[in-house]
Amino acid sequence: MKPIWADLSKKWNGFRLTRYSLDFDKVRGLPLAEERLIEGKIEKNATTVGEIYTRFADRCIEVENHVLKVEVTTETEKASFAGPSFNHGILSELLTLRKKGFNPFSAQWFFYDSDSSRTEPHEIYSFFVVCDDKIVRECVDFRDYIGSGFDPAVFEADYDSDSTSRAWSEARTRLWYQKFYTETEIGQLMVLRQDRPRLYGGRSNLLPETSALFPGNAHKTISQIHRLLWVLIILVALILLRLLK
Repeated sequence: MKPIWADLSKKWNGFRLTRYSLDFDKVRGLPLAEERLIEGKIEKNATTVGEIYTRFADRCIEVENHVLKVEVTTETEKASFAGPSFNHGILSELLTLRKKGFNPFSAQWFFYDSDSSRTEPHEIYSFFVVCDDKIVRECVDFRDYIGSGFDPAVFEADYDSDSTSRAWSEARTRLWYQKFYTETEIGQLMVLRQDRPRLYGGRSNLLPETSALFPGNAHKTISQIHRLLWVLIILVALILLRLLK
């Protein structure tokens, strides 16, 4: 068990290399505060991620996630929401996915890496996101530190109790990790990192083959050159043998 820095009264097992979905009710209830400038003073009105998402889901033009707040811009207004960084980070991702035409609550979140600060209690957890049968986000980071509001309970690991369904589910999970490791830049870098991070299913069959590194006929040409070099080596050896006699 490891501590949750945002709430030291709790411990958890950490994320696994698997796919997660968002707990709709928990996400909707995450608290934030809308900041409004009234007569030169900033007033804060309590709200939730769910209320903000419903308000802006179909008219958001731009989302800017800052350290202390997230700003949402539409054609008619610009709103600012403050609160725990985890909460407005979740809101930012929901609106960003919705803006791109995806339903964020049907998205699948695949955990693939974590990192720790050496100087302070601070963890970073990285996901890639799949929606509508495509990888739509290669890197989404959520941070756990004191005051961040980080709550891993909003992520639910997918699990099928039926053995047949579970086999298909595991195969689908493996498929998307394989696509991530082979088709995205970040995934390929994960495979090639010298510190050998944990990979889903291990490292076997993930390093690119020579044919994948050289497109078109380049690989065929290299193979022909390789054979010619061997022929030249044999000829040189025969010539040297004749000279030594």
